[in-house]
Amino acid sequence: MAMLVSCLIGAGGMAIASKFQRFLIQHGVDFQEFPHVPVNLADEIFEYIDFPRRNLVVATYLIDAKGPVFAIHSIQSQVDLEVLGEKMNRKFQRLSDVQVRQVMSDCDANSCPPFGNAYGFPIVVDRDVSEMSDVFFRAGKKDSIVYVDAVNLKKLIQGAAVYQFATPLDDDGMPESQKAAPSVAHVKGATLEQIAARLQSVHSLPPMPAIALRILHMVNNPLSQVADLALIIEQDPPLAAQIMRYARSALFNFPGEINSVQDAVNIVLGYDRVANIAMGVASLKAFSIPNAGPWGLSAVWRHSLYSSYLCQQLASQMPGDAEVKPGMAYLCGLLHNIGVLLIGHVFRPEYDELNQLIKAHPDAPVSLLERQVFGSGWDDDVLMLGHGTIGAVLLKFWNLPDVVIKSAAMHQNQSYNGDHDKYVKLIRVTDAVLHETGIGEYEGPADIDRLFEDLGFRPDRARDIVSEALEFRDELDHLSSGMVA
Repeated sequence: MAMLVSCLIGAGGMAIASKFQRFLIQHGVDFQEFPHVPVNLADEIFEYIDFPRRNLVVATYLIDAKGPVFAIHSIQSQVDLEVLGEKMNRKFQRLSDVQVRQVMSDCDANSCPPFGNAYGFPIVVDRDVSEMSDVFFRAGKKDSIVYVDAVNLKKLIQGAAVYQFATPLDDDGMPESQKAAPSVAHVKGATLEQIAARLQSVHSLPPMPAIALRILHMVNNPLSQVADLALIIEQDPPLAAQIMRYARSALFNFPGEINSVQDAVNIVLGYDRVANIAMGVASLKAFSIPNAGPWGLSAVWRHSLYSSYLCQQLASQMPGDAEVKPGMAYLCGLLHNIGVLLIGHVFRPEYDELNQLIKAHPDAPVSLLERQVFGSGWDDDVLMLGHGTIGAVLLKFWNLPDVVIKSAAMHQNQSYNGDHDKYVKLIRVTDAVLHETGIGEYEGPADIDRLFEDLGFRPDRARDIVSEALEFRDELDHLSSGMVA
């Protein structure tokens, strides 16, 4: 396709972001602009301009503790995060278009140029793109794309690392290696990474909120200090208010004044507890679902807060060397039902139906109701795994600790024994005793005394701990209502 046209910038108002336009000039890039009807998504461009689909180049926005990276690849492919992470010795999360446009502020939504180096972002290029002779891409505006040939592509990616990290997709957006729609049995045999990749190829999984990601990186940094954590939290006023409200609550009955987040960390809550509370609360705020119903936002928040507090109280008094850390137990309890929020975020019709069904049948096991709602087809095969596994897919996508992932994945499994099973059993027993008090959905029959014994408790002692914790119901309800305000 010999289409190279040298374009004189400034001759007749081009639909290109101003900073990117200057970048093209400075690097001597010859290009051709193709105007079209304004579209929101890159996929819609093909309705107006005819060219090979694989030649439309996009970027997946990534970040880790070392900073952001634009991974440049064909729209006919998806980034394999595991492969790219291994090649670069990094552990990436995805960034959203909204987050990226805080820097690329002259660009329209979903229209940023893939060449983030024009804005100071490091780039990495998939090998298939580096070998293309013709490349099309968006240039910051909704109503045009830009074409360059191989010579000028090299000017755009000069100095960038080149790896083979993208998996080809078919015309339906599915990995070519998975063209046949798998059965439920096949999906059950898939890894969380494979399920996440399939979901991401069809639906946009929400990225971990930036502040939660920063806290996660800080927790993994042995040199981080209380002041560093407090500074991050203070940059998010609603989150800071939640931490202050928590520290001042009757749950801790601190008699003195708490005037700052640093006071809350140093004097009352401690580093690990604040980090886990902040990371969990920030993560749950990534979703917007209806407020009403047993799977509505209010009920999910209330259940999550009760579960996290009860898990923490039981873990802190667990006999013997159970290797269950109270702070991690809190985070597992807070996030174990995140799959409910993801279903509401991605599969709203099924979520709405299930929300109504649970309300009508509160004593039916929720896993049974899930199977009743989720029928057949690609999405439903995935959903048939249950909200626990679906939540674990997202937590794995976010690179949270394995114990948090496993607690979400297996809390609906009545007979699980395996890695981190103490945490899983802790989640199961707290869900069961909370359901007895009218909080949370029914996960099926549970031998509560046996679960307590498996955790090393005498059942009567464990129930005393539960009763003491639930004396703070008014305070927990107050904190929960503040979270959804």
